[in-house]
Amino acid sequence: AIYFVIVIGIAIPYAMSSAKMFFAIVVNHWRKASFYGAIAIVLHFIPDIYILKTAKSAPKTIYDSFIFIMAMTCGICAGSNYYNQPLIYSIAEALKVNADQVALTIVISQLSYAVGLFILVPLGDFFEKRSYICLLMCCTGLAQVGLSLSQTLPVLYGFTFLATFFSIATQVLVPFASGLASPKKSPQVVGTLMSGLFLGILLARSIAGLLSTVWSWHAVYLISGIVILVFAWVMWVKLPVARK
Repeated sequence: AIYFVIVIGIAIPYAMSSAKMFFAIVVNHWRKASFYGAIAIVLHFIPDIYILKTAKSAPKTIYDSFIFIMAMTCGICAGSNYYNQPLIYSIAEALKVNADQVALTIVISQLSYAVGLFILVPLGDFFEKRSYICLLMCCTGLAQVGLSLSQTLPVLYGFTFLATFFSIATQVLVPFASGLASPKKSPQVVGTLMSGLFLGILLARSIAGLLSTVWSWHAVYLISGIVILVFAWVMWVKLPVARK
């Protein structure tokens, strides 16, 4: 119940900050864009902080190599929400539409992510964690593959919504991974995964811009979708089955 209250209280200002950041970018007001972007990032991590504080740890063994893999998973899933920001003009040119129409995907992605936090994260308490995490990642990966094949604006909007709606696997994986470690090692696990999440968000725009320059914007989402599906398989193999 507390988590629902937190998400409801954050979803609206988070969406409004993202929208204001988008419009500030459109009119080239970079100071306002930076300000609202900072607010959106802070609001983005408040539900994560609550989850981490309420997560219980169990004395189990978890290896450093797997912690690194989970950190990469967090970065890939979270960062995939930000690929569209440097690709606006490339997508607009490919679809032969206005850049403003394509830029709406930024707003859609942030709103759908907020909806995903509100609906899908609490559902993680009702399902077996490993299966749920892998299912979310598979849905995100398949949606991004579909996004790479988009030829019309409505299809682009639809797959953007789906890809970001299911990309909340990180918010389920972090507390689950914390519970897999011993109480002594749990802070290290959480810190490493959150570092991977931050790096994924920070590097997503640069990687997307580089890939779109070398190949095309289609390749960005196609490669990302395939990578997420591969990591979903890795999580399925490596993660233990959570007991109810």
